[in-house]
Amino acid sequence: MRRLAWMAVGSSCGCVLVALLGSPAACSFHNDDAKPDTNPVIIEDTAKVDSTPTQPPLTVFVDSTGAPCLLGDDSSKCSNQPADFSCIGKPRDAGPINDADFDATDDANAPSGQLIDVTLDLVAFGGTGKADVIGGGEYDVFYSNSFKNDTAVPDLHVITDDKGMATFKLPAGERVAYRVKMVDDPDPKKTIRRFYTTDLLAPTKVGAPPIVINALRQSEYGTLALAVTGKADYIMPAGTGIFASRIVDCQNRYVGNASVEVVDVEASSNLKFGKCDGSAICRLFLSDLELPAPSATWTSRAGLVVIVNVPITGPSKHLQAVTRGVLTAGSEPVEIGRRDLEVFENAINVAFVNP
Repeated sequence: MRRLAWMAVGSSCGCVLVALLGSPAACSFHNDDAKPDTNPVIIEDTAKVDSTPTQPPLTVFVDSTGAPCLLGDDSSKCSNQPADFSCIGKPRDAGPINDADFDATDDANAPSGQLIDVTLDLVAFGGTGKADVIGGGEYDVFYSNSFKNDTAVPDLHVITDDKGMATFKLPAGERVAYRVKMVDDPDPKKTIRRFYTTDLLAPTKVGAPPIVINALRQSEYGTLALAVTGKADYIMPAGTGIFASRIVDCQNRYVGNASVEVVDVEASSNLKFGKCDGSAICRLFLSDLELPAPSATWTSRAGLVVIVNVPITGPSKHLQAVTRGVLTAGSEPVEIGRRDLEVFENAINVAFVNP
C-alpha cells in the first residue's frame, strides 16, 4: 500500500492541501456543551444546485492495484472506476469497535490503540525540498482527534530536529489531531501561521514510512490566498477561518463528482456561498491538477475542496460538512458522508469527510 500522506503542488497560483486519511465518527461533537438536535437539518437547498441531473456518478481515479493515482503519476496507467460506498451503514471491519477503519492486511501487526513509534516530517505548506522542512518547529498532538474548542490539553508537545523530523508514540491505526505552534518573526519564511489538522491516521505497524505533516509559513500564505480568493493580501475576516478537505470513499481513495455543503446546525440550513473574492463565504473545488477551478460544482479526481470565510465553531455554533453524490448513473444524489467541524479563527482548518 503506497503512503498517502502528501502535499499537492500546483503552479505559482497552486495551493497545497493536506491529505491525511480518515475521520472520526460523524456527528460526534467534541465539547461538553449541550449538543443540538441534528435531526431537523435539511441539506437540500444549495445541494439541489450542485445535484443537477447532469451530475456524474461518483468515481475514483486508480491504478491497476486500486491505489489512488497521485499528482505526477503516469495517468496512462490509471482509470476512472466506481467509488466504493458499500461501508455506509455497516461496521467498519470485523475487528473491535475501536479498530482501525478501512482495514488492511497489516492491521494485525499492532493492536488498535497500542502506542507505537512513528516518525513525522514537518514540511512547509506547499513545500517539496530540503529548504522547506521546518527545523525546530513545534506542534501539539491530540490522541482524541479533537481540540475541544482549543481547550484540550495535548497528549504530546513535539519539537522537530534540524531536518524537520520527530519520532514519538502514536496509537496504532487511530486518528489524531495536531496543532502547529504560531511563530512571529520579521522573516516571512520563519513566521508560522495558525494551522489545525484532524484525522492524521497513524500506521498500524512499526517501521512504516515517515508521515508528512504541515505548517503554514507567511511566505506561502500569499500564494494560498491568491489561489483561493484572487488576492495575495487577503486577510480572513474576524470570526472566520478556512476549511479544507479531501473527500474519500470506503477505501480512502479520492472521490470525484461529490458535492460538498456546510450545514449550520443551530440554523438548520446550509451556509450560502458567494463569490471567491474574499468578501463572502466561498467554496472552491480544485481541478485534477489541484489548481483552483472556480466554475466547478463538485470535486475533481483530486477530491479537494476549500471553503473560505467559514464562521468559527464553538459552544453555540456547530457546523457539519456534508457530501452527496450519485452512486449509479441515473439515480438521485444521496448523502455519502457527514462530520462535525472544528473551525478556528484566522487559521487553516483541515479535516476529511468520509463515509
